[in-house]
Amino acid sequence: MKKKIISLMISITMILSGFSAAYAAEETAGGSPAQGADDRTETVVSEGETGENGQEDVLSFTDVQDPAQYYYTPVYWAVEKSITTGVSDTEFAPDGPCTRGQMITFLYRSAGAPQISSEENPFEDVGEEEYYRDAVLWAVESNIAKGTTETTFSPDEICSRAHCLTFLWRYFGSPDQNVSPDFDDVPSDAYYAGPVFWSLKNGITNGVTETEFRP
Repeated sequence: MKKKIISLMISITMILSGFSAAYAAEETAGGSPAQGADDRTETVVSEGETGENGQEDVLSFTDVQDPAQYYYTPVYWAVEKSITTGVSDTEFAPDGPCTRGQMITFLYRSAGAPQISSEENPFEDVGEEEYYRDAVLWAVESNIAKGTTETTFSPDEICSRAHCLTFLWRYFGSPDQNVSPDFDDVPSDAYYAGPVFWSLKNGITNGVTETEFRP
């Protein structure tokens, strides 16, 4: 379980820190990625070349060049594992926002894109051809995510830090956390209180300040 947490925390690092591996989408009509989506370009690996992070180099992004950047290794790891790609062959857009649909897709692909047991889709805003369709149904089926209403999932809504951690926490079975809140903006009865302190315990993220988490 520890290894799985480490793998998933790498893919979520950018989002929780106020950035994201945004644009996790399938190929759009005509082969051109829509805004907020990637084109699922096949991962390009330079044979025989090894990057500074010890892995073979994949797509080289002009906006992810400095190994000192906190998201440098997570970005190339996520691309290598086919969890996401860039917004183009040369740009990743690490400052881009992440939506609920994208976050669920990251987790779904991290889990190996498991087969869903039911094809029933209760959400009017989750089209049958959307890249996140199977990811959403899997997440709901696995009790990782819920709809914002009985008939909507709001896949294009920006995914907050609280939502990101709650999805990840539920993925690991909603482990109990008997910890008192240390953040002024995380009430003990908030739905995200358990996920927040679980993430701190496992080294997945930190607060924005010593007294603020900004869920």
